[in-house]
Amino acid sequence: MLKEENKKKYTYIALFVFMLVFIILFRSNKTEFKYRSNEDVKEIIIKNINKITNNYSLEIELHKNEEEYKLEYMSDSTMKMYSSDTFPVTGYLIYDSKYYQLNNNELEKTKTIEINDIFNEKLYNMELIKNITNHCDINNKSLIRANCSVDLKNFFEEYNKLYNTDIVIPEEGTMNVEFLYDETRIKAIKIDYSNVINYLENANDKIIYDIDIVDTNKNDFSEYISYIEKNN
Repeated sequence: MLKEENKKKYTYIALFVFMLVFIILFRSNKTEFKYRSNEDVKEIIIKNINKITNNYSLEIELHKNEEEYKLEYMSDSTMKMYSSDTFPVTGYLIYDSKYYQLNNNELEKTKTIEINDIFNEKLYNMELIKNITNHCDINNKSLIRANCSVDLKNFFEEYNKLYNTDIVIPEEGTMNVEFLYDETRIKAIKIDYSNVINYLENANDKIIYDIDIVDTNKNDFSEYISYIEKNN
């Protein structure tokens, strides 16, 4: 009996560690960008960001004033996984509206997860980012990098629509978004949310989300999902 329990514990740990290693491996897969298209930069960015649906992996650096926090996120459209040194446990899984945490080398169910104590999931939601990209005013560009400004009015219109909120929309103000891209994909997005935070949280913090998109539409956690269903 004890042997079976140890085997089960080892399998849980191996599954979770494998998914974490999967993220790290993609971090080192740096591809040189090639730019050969005659398309408009904004059209290229919108076309490629729309390829990111509900299956992708993100490496996020949150810069809050002088502090920096890191979050790794993966989804295959049915399972979500989060890992960060800021968490009280090693990591979290969400599957079928159920929460799991890896704690003391054991995967266990939990009623709540503490992902958003530092990171605001609404702000790195790719659906919101795609929506505000449509309002981008490109003001500086190179072959692989483009800066754009978005009116706060347009941002909060999209925010209210997506999250069913009624935040008062400011009459003026902008936010900056920077894209690292080529003609086939979006590699990274840096968003300065400082002016947004002033309205969301009534704070004067310098908030920047630096988001690396390390994979798109390739994650498949079906075997792990099958294992969880069988053992929980």
